Amino acid sequence: MRSALSLFRTASSPKKIPSSYSKISSRKLTSSSIKFESFVKNAASSRNWCQNSNASISFQCGLSRSFSTSMRLNGSSAPSASQGGIVSFNLADIGEGIAECELLKWHIKEGDTISQFDPICEVQSDKATVEITSRFDGVVKKLYYSKGQMAKVGSPLVDIDTGNSSHSSSPLSSSSNLSPSIAPNTAPDMGPSGGNQGAIEAASVAFHNHNVGNSFHEENAKVMASPAVRHMARTHNINLKTVKASGKDGRITKEDILKFISDPKSQVVAESLASFKQTPSSLPPSAPQPEALAEDRVVPLTGYSRIMAKTMVLSNSIPHFGYSDEVIADGLISLRKQLKKIAESEGVKLTYMPIIIKATSLALSKYPTLNSSFNAESSVIIVKGSHNIGVAMNTPNGLVVPNIKDVQKKSILEIARELNRLQAAASTASLQREDLSGGTFSISNIGTIGGTYASPVIVPPEVAIGAIGKIQKLPRFDHHGSVVPQHIFNISWSADHRVIDGATIANFSNLWKDFLENPSVMLFQTK
Repeated sequence: MRSALSLFRTASSPKKIPSSYSKISSRKLTSSSIKFESFVKNAASSRNWCQNSNASISFQCGLSRSFSTSMRLNGSSAPSASQGGIVSFNLADIGEGIAECELLKWHIKEGDTISQFDPICEVQSDKATVEITSRFDGVVKKLYYSKGQMAKVGSPLVDIDTGNSSHSSSPLSSSSNLSPSIAPNTAPDMGPSGGNQGAIEAASVAFHNHNVGNSFHEENAKVMASPAVRHMARTHNINLKTVKASGKDGRITKEDILKFISDPKSQVVAESLASFKQTPSSLPPSAPQPEALAEDRVVPLTGYSRIMAKTMVLSNSIPHFGYSDEVIADGLISLRKQLKKIAESEGVKLTYMPIIIKATSLALSKYPTLNSSFNAESSVIIVKGSHNIGVAMNTPNGLVVPNIKDVQKKSILEIARELNRLQAAASTASLQREDLSGGTFSISNIGTIGGTYASPVIVPPEVAIGAIGKIQKLPRFDHHGSVVPQHIFNISWSADHRVIDGATIANFSNLWKDFLENPSVMLFQTK
């Protein structure tokens, strides 16, 4: 994406694409290919992208709108031709080897008139939620999937009547192998002629950053921000123009949004904007009362629940070894009380979890085998250099385990800030692919719900996981044999017994326990 932005950075003086993209002969490519000369002429008539007869193409666009990822040219995801001007818009490959996606929501219905870059639907893969936008102007004729169904990559999502029969006369051959390009997410004057629609297949996959036709989001589109930030702003009805940017070149970051949300004055502004947008007819209806089940129902697994089901099937092949202990939390409670006000002054909410995560990283540095993955086919252990520690989170959409990257390099305050961001993103289903991938070790804090012991299940390809119980005030004997009240919580570890033996997990747990019971020792070893 960075290279795409640099390519389109200049709006006043167009730049030519490298010769490998531009200097293509206008002669007929193959019997199954389109004539590039015809494509160039059609492109010139719509956007004046063609500069001369040699097809030297220059792209001119400002940064007033976000970009959509455009496009590999292949037959499996290219719009397919149908009768007359009806075009089948296919679900493109969104990467990471994804073969199917769950259709979360339609933004359109049959009979609707849509324009290019209007949002069509939202889909969710095993990695992230993605918004699909239209490549055509026309009328929606058919929706191929219902909400909650699984859509196959390369299969039709929707039929659109473009009112132009040229799509059926020059479909793109699957043998075309032109290089991928990046297209700006603006082209209101492309026109319905569609001379190049069959030539360029564009996924137009934008991560929650479009709401064409809505003036509130049109203003947001003029601000520099990533798709994930735009989605978060839209979820909380935030006008990005009112958010103070701290990123490079005036770019708004997720931290800026979280800071805006946590500011009471900003909340008043956001709520007033939301109330201004709502009309009595658009107000959500009151929640329906739950009905008693009269008969059995078939409830398909969707979203994070479906992903968890797949992960647990893989976990079933791992021989789990369990180990449990109890930890005196008085020192942990005292440390958090001292650091809490400092964190609040930085706009960060500090819980016990960031301190526990840091203690885990310090213990992993002494016992790196627990921060590894196991390849059963080649019988090798891959010891990870980074401590990417995952935290299990219970969300309205199911269990999810995003991870904090490079914990070994972060302070407790930095860990707390990142944990705040992940929790906010998880609650709004806006976690990104990088948030959910690359984990090396996981922790589940079941104590927030209420529980003492657990048998946590390892998240493959990791080799260990811990589950933390609730903190309780219980009677214990001190060194003099007197009964004293102490704050206690239990820790339950699970390890892959193919890689980790009992002595290793016990020694690791004892060191981890010592860090939390004596925080001064942990702080002394913190880099």
